[in-house]
Amino acid sequence: MYRLKKVRILTLANTLALIQLAFGILSALVFILVKGNTELTMRINPNILTMTMPQIILLYPVSYVIAGFFMGFVGGYFYNLVVKLTGGIAIDLTEESDSKKPEKDKKK
Repeated sequence: MYRLKKVRILTLANTLALIQLAFGILSALVFILVKGNTELTMRINPNILTMTMPQIILLYPVSYVIAGFFMGFVGGYFYNLVVKLTGGIAIDLTEESDSKKPEKDKKK
């Protein structure tokens, strides 16, 4: 049994920012596709009707990246504070057998 006693805040923030970038791009694509249907756009997000395509393409991915980085930074900071009280997240790790390792790892 292993315990996650501390997270590196910046690596967590960067990882979550990149994950959120994917969601931001996906959201932008969905909103671009939906923008042509006024009735559907009014139900999802009426503000999109006033936006241009470049604004949608820039706004959503950038805002998602900023939010993801911020949440990763704050979440990592508070995790490192709380872990002192809880002892951390317990995880079980198992080592792969040689038959499951990729060929390049076997040659070492």
